[in-house]
Amino acid sequence: MAAIARLRPLVVSWREEEGYPTAVTYQGTSNVTSWLAAPAAIALHEELGWERVRAHGIRLAEQGGQIVADALGTKPIPGDPVPMRLVPFECEERFAAMAAIREAHPVELAITEYAGDHFVRVSAHLYNTREDYVALARACAAYVTHN
Repeated sequence: MAAIARLRPLVVSWREEEGYPTAVTYQGTSNVTSWLAAPAAIALHEELGWERVRAHGIRLAEQGGQIVADALGTKPIPGDPVPMRLVPFECEERFAAMAAIREAHPVELAITEYAGDHFVRVSAHLYNTREDYVALARACAAYVTHN
């Protein structure tokens, strides 16, 4: 039953504070922005070249993962060549850590958990820059230093 208490919806619900099952039952208002933007996004990817976009994301995720890992004194988890890396992260509770980091720093992040270990999920896309990962690294390192 403890696992159910920690269950969170994939989409934030206006009734999230009520916990399971209410938080995952009522998803709130649908947002159609992604549907409206999809044709332009597909056209951009086709113009740039799908493989070129993918290769850029992979390189940037590798670089970003290393920047974050260096700031935390660890190493990124080796993985498949995809535009995402996992970096080990020390914290007691991932949701509290994410909230504290977001409140103190202008970054958006996801901290995942597997087998009791926590990881910062470093993702990359066309809109990301090296400076984004430097900011993320500083925010994560500041959290670890002060907690």
